Amino acid sequence: VGPNGLLYGVTFERRILQIPAAGGTATNWVVLTNAAIRLNDLDFDRDKNLWTAGSQDLHRIRPDKNVKSFPFSGTVRAVRVYNGAVYLAGNRNNQETVWRVPIMSADQVGPEEEYFNFSSKYAGAIYAITFAADGDLLIGTDAPEAIVTVHADKSSEQLYPGLFPAKCFSFAWGTDNFLYATQEANATAKAAQTILSVNMLKKGAPYYGRGDQ
Repeated sequence: VGPNGLLYGVTFERRILQIPAAGGTATNWVVLTNAAIRLNDLDFDRDKNLWTAGSQDLHRIRPDKNVKSFPFSGTVRAVRVYNGAVYLAGNRNNQETVWRVPIMSADQVGPEEEYFNFSSKYAGAIYAITFAADGDLLIGTDAPEAIVTVHADKSSEQLYPGLFPAKCFSFAWGTDNFLYATQEANATAKAAQTILSVNMLKKGAPYYGRGDQ
């Protein structure tokens, strides 16, 4: 959810869409000029700038549709803005990793830093990330653990062991204590593709696009 209550989405072929919240036809809001770019995820910052990434670079789109790209290598599958930084999750050099990129302003970012190397502790790939209000990072994966919690001290653990079969590939935290996760069908676990409602016993971090503060 973005400014003015509109829904926003990205397509693999570099388009950012606007969709009326009540339903209706999706329209192109911004189309990136580089035809080689692929987009996988997006999130908004406190100033309603949209951040998106995929096959190459990190892209910032202001509400006036001005686009600025920042160099970033790797395949990004998940994007989340939290506590003054944009977090990117994906693969670089065969390592599944979450990176933190400080947002200095709409036109400047700080140097990237490796926030959590998923491949150093788990098998599989990252498909979704989000944050709890207390700073815990939630990672949705196709690993046997399905959802992994990373604490502020970088220790990690499986969320609710044995409850979720892999893979969890999309997250959205409601305004209460529930995290919503899209789960892919899993024949081995006899699980259908569905949307899970997970009681986290705590609230999520702000989603600035929907007006959280």
